[in-house]
Amino acid sequence: MVQVQVHGIGIDARWAQPIVLLQEIDGRGRILPVWMAEPDAAAVVAARSGADPPRPDTHTLIRQVLYAFGRTLTGVTITEMRDGVFHAELVVDGGLRIDSRTSDAIALALRAGVDIEATEAVLDRAGVPPGSVVTSDDPDSGGSSPLPQGERPVDEADVERFRRMLDDVSPSDFERDP
Repeated sequence: MVQVQVHGIGIDARWAQPIVLLQEIDGRGRILPVWMAEPDAAAVVAARSGADPPRPDTHTLIRQVLYAFGRTLTGVTITEMRDGVFHAELVVDGGLRIDSRTSDAIALALRAGVDIEATEAVLDRAGVPPGSVVTSDDPDSGGSSPLPQGERPVDEADVERFRRMLDDVSPSDFERDP
C-alpha cells in the first residue's frame, strides 16, 4: 500500500468536471486523478476545510455511527480500477473492510483524520508523474483561473491518457448481466 494525500481539488479545464488529485507522499510522487460528480467533490472540499456543518453531513454521520457501535475508522484504501472506475474500502478497527465509493472514502478519511492509501497496482495503472499536472498557480498556465488559489486542474497530457484508457472500453463493458 502507498499512502497518498489530497494534493488539490479543482475543475478539469478540458472536461469541466471536478477532479481530486491524490499524490503519493513518498516514492515517485505520482498523482492519481480522481474525477467525480459535483456533489461528491463538494463533500471532499467541505471535509478538507475542516469546518463542522451545523448538522452532521453523511460522512460525519458514518463516522459517528461507527463510533456508536464501538468501532473506529482506521483508514481508507483505493483498491482497484475496474472498467475505468476506482473502487475503495473503508478500513475499520479489527481488520473489517467495507466497500465504498472512492469519493465517499476520501471525504470520510478527511473528516475522520485517517490515512488514505492506494494499492501499487492502482498507482501503476492510473497514476501520472507530478510534472504532467499543470496548476492554476503555475506562471506558465496562461493567467487567471476560476479555481481558488492553490487548486489544480489537470493538463492536456493527463486528459489524453484518460482518453487512451477510454479507447480500451468496449460496449460490452456496459452490458448488464441477466
